[in-house]
Amino acid sequence: MDQPFDPGGLDPSGSGLPGSGMPGPGLFIGLFVVLTVVAAVVAVVSAKRRRQQLEQRAAWAAERGWRFEADAQPLVDAWGGEPFGRGLRRRAQAHVTGGYRGVPFSAFEYRYETESHGTDSEGRPTTTRHVHRFDVAVLRLGSRLPDLELAPETAFSRVVDAVTGRDIALEWERFNRSYRLTCADRKLAMDLFSPRTMEHLLTHGPVRLRITRGDALVWRPTRTETVTPWGPGDPAVPLESSSAPLDVVLTLLRGVPDFVWQDRGGLPPALAGARW
Repeated sequence: MDQPFDPGGLDPSGSGLPGSGMPGPGLFIGLFVVLTVVAAVVAVVSAKRRRQQLEQRAAWAAERGWRFEADAQPLVDAWGGEPFGRGLRRRAQAHVTGGYRGVPFSAFEYRYETESHGTDSEGRPTTTRHVHRFDVAVLRLGSRLPDLELAPETAFSRVVDAVTGRDIALEWERFNRSYRLTCADRKLAMDLFSPRTMEHLLTHGPVRLRITRGDALVWRPTRTETVTPWGPGDPAVPLESSSAPLDVVLTLLRGVPDFVWQDRGGLPPALAGARW
């Protein structure tokens, strides 16, 4: 007597296990090929878009009489402190240099990677890469000012400062609540930040600023890569009305008392032609 046909005993695709309902190896191979092709297409499109961005930035810089270089690896180790000296595979790129409001400057993109380790669902070790991107702008002062850093106050920094006592408290409490200020010369820090300067920083900030190795740096974390560099503003806008990061720094420098420069060999030559 013929046995009735049992469709559950076979895999209609012919690629899986009979009666298992599980996809066969052919499906996994096909999926892997598709994902590989998609990843390759995404990589090609991303590389093309990046080349276009760099070409546009080079043209933008040339229109202003500034110089451009796609790779700027020597800048990776030019300064210490955040965001430098961290992570793996550090890179500096899309570097623009020139004169801004009569002061030498540079602006570039900086990135590094970190790794986190874990296990997958089957207990196998995994490594995930995280890319950290920053915009950096620098005024090349050649000054003799001691190292100084100004950054937005955070809950974590308050805890650290409660232990270390490094945060310098100025006369304006609102400013103290908004910013963390550290400097090797406490008196100098208090001379630099006049009420007018503090008000400008509160109005046009927040800003992350470091004076070190004769330069004044500003930086910010970012998730995007852009055509125009971050830092310079529109020179046609009055300095005191501008929120451009380099203009905020120039406002601070403009307010430095004469005796501070005199005690340190005079006004830096880089600021002699500043248009502020």
